[in-house]
Amino acid sequence: MSLADKARNMAEEWKGRAKEKVGGAMKKENMQAEGAADREEARVRRDQQARETGQQGPDAFRG
Repeated sequence: MSLADKARNMAEEWKGRAKEKVGGAMKKENMQAEGAADREEARVRRDQQARETGQQGPDAFRG
C-alpha cells in the first residue's frame, strides 16, 4: 500500500467523521448515515489493502 493510498483512505475516513458530526449538530440523520458509510468504506478499503500487502510480502522472499 503506497503512501498516497494511505493518505487517501485517511482523508476519506476523516471526511466521514466530519459529515457525521455536522449531521448530528444539524439533526440531519441522512448526513450522519452518509458520513458513517463513508468512514466504514474507507476503513474496509484500508484493511483490504493492508491484507493484500501483508500476503504479498512474505511470498516475495520464498525460494
